[in-house]
Amino acid sequence: MTEQNLDWKNIQCLILDVDGICTSGHLHYTEKGESIKIFNVLDGHGIKSLLSKKINVAIISGRKSKIVTNRFSELGVELIYQGQTNKLPAYNEILKKLNLTSDQVAYMGDDLPDAPLIEKSHIGITVPNAHCYIRKIADIICKKNGGDGAVREISDLILAAHNKKE
Repeated sequence: MTEQNLDWKNIQCLILDVDGICTSGHLHYTEKGESIKIFNVLDGHGIKSLLSKKINVAIISGRKSKIVTNRFSELGVELIYQGQTNKLPAYNEILKKLNLTSDQVAYMGDDLPDAPLIEKSHIGITVPNAHCYIRKIADIICKKNGGDGAVREISDLILAAHNKKE
């Protein structure tokens, strides 16, 4: 399915996994055991653009990291859920807080814990380097890999559908 065949106009919230979507999915550790994450500036600008146009952005990550809190708080994201091995309760809480239905949500994920949310959301999105099952069930596969501008690619589609391009 192509992005032209999808109804992006109804999307009021983009929910993102972190590792593999907002980053490349590679885990970098220092000698002291501290993790390092590398984020793409284009993705950050896409997130800020969505938020400035009153389209919600939320994070649901299976891992916990202060780096994630710092990065997404800096961008203005208020709904950050970490340490979510089962992501469905956080997803449902986000919808309740924002008074939305799944028909108003796009979800981006790349691995098996993301499958229920990709299937439940109006538009389920993944990246070319995602797990093969996730690529099979997603509504759309980005052209860009995770951490390489995939979030920006989707934020631009949502903004264009809302006639809110920059």
